[in-house]
Amino acid sequence: MHKRTCILDSSSAIILQKAGILHLLPGIYFLKASESVYGELTGSDHAGTDDFMRFAESGLMDVLKAPEFMDGNGNPDQRLFRLDPGERDSIILYFSGAGEFIILDDGDGAAFCRERHIPHINSILVPKVLFFSGKITIEECQNKMSEIISIGRYSYRVIDFAVKCERSHLEKFIV
Repeated sequence: MHKRTCILDSSSAIILQKAGILHLLPGIYFLKASESVYGELTGSDHAGTDDFMRFAESGLMDVLKAPEFMDGNGNPDQRLFRLDPGERDSIILYFSGAGEFIILDDGDGAAFCRERHIPHINSILVPKVLFFSGKITIEECQNKMSEIISIGRYSYRVIDFAVKCERSHLEKFIV
């Protein structure tokens, strides 16, 4: 089995942790997170902070410094720098070759990824990837998708796509 390398954004990590499936990701992915994402995950005493610290300390998630990022003319990409630091640095890590795709739930970050053809999924699709990878049953998949929908803030369009999404749309994320 070829493990893919995934860059994880903070909002997605929190949603997946709350839904009780974050711990399954290291079984199928090498996880990477930017220093800014790690700071968002561990910078307060919210529930789950210890889980994220353990992930990093045990090597289940590598924490990386995002390099400087310039556009094709050697200037900072202003559109990218309008994103929140976690989303911005996750995308920069992708551009630097640190991962094959990103898990992020931020609408502006997802729009940037779509425009630049950056492979990405949101948290609602992770249970389907886990199901198609043989890690959970279809019942667990449906339950976790419902739980994630109740935790996150998703438009009807995003939910509808996730519910109807077939394996063929997720091949690059399935191991």
